[in-house]
Amino acid sequence: FVMKPRVDHLATNLRKEHKAAQRLELRFIGEGGEEATLPVSINEPTYDSELLFERITHSIREGGLSAWPGAEIESVVITVTAEVPFTPKQNDLWNSASLLPRLSENITAKVEQVLGGHSFVVPVLFDSQKPEYQGRWIRRGDAPHGVPATPSVEVGRNGLLASCTKILEVPSPLRVRGGGNLPSEIYASVFNQPRWIRIAAWNGPETLSGGWWDNPYERDYFWALSYEQCVVWVFFDRLDSRWFIQGWLD
Repeated sequence: FVMKPRVDHLATNLRKEHKAAQRLELRFIGEGGEEATLPVSINEPTYDSELLFERITHSIREGGLSAWPGAEIESVVITVTAEVPFTPKQNDLWNSASLLPRLSENITAKVEQVLGGHSFVVPVLFDSQKPEYQGRWIRRGDAPHGVPATPSVEVGRNGLLASCTKILEVPSPLRVRGGGNLPSEIYASVFNQPRWIRIAAWNGPETLSGGWWDNPYERDYFWALSYEQCVVWVFFDRLDSRWFIQGWLD
């Protein structure tokens, strides 16, 4: 059987309906009527044909058809068992680096006039040692004087790291298991697909403490690299004796 054209056809239909596949099911049919099904999970919902085909072939390679009796496969039926509305990743409306400041401001003002006064928010840094208080999105009109309408990304190692770090405004509790002082697995409910994440390496700790006058905290921060190549920023709360996720590299 030829599977790639069928995946391409499936992806085309998903794209037309503005949907993304979250889970698939493959039904294999043999010459003698034998049947076997193989569920396929998608890490991040997509309608991209190449990504869907890669997930299917990966599932098959990982032993997904180990129970197949060995008969010749005559056909395969691919079904989407779970789908979500497709929302492409957001990008800047324009690249501010390619526009004159006055032109950029004029465009922003016109779009804001059409969409309403609360349409634009800008990132603002605040002087705080607690990561969740160091940056916030606020309405452009409420931004302190000097904050640009379309801030440029700071160049340099620290600036680039900050620009791709998703920081939670409220740290989320983690379930952990295994390991000694550092867990071997963490379970985060903040991701689109909550799951246990196996940790391959830890970097840290960096201890932050303060707020003794009103809201004391004492935290050991770590960067954790998973076997899936996901990098998360977590901390152990010494006062609560609990683990939390603060953010991740996006």
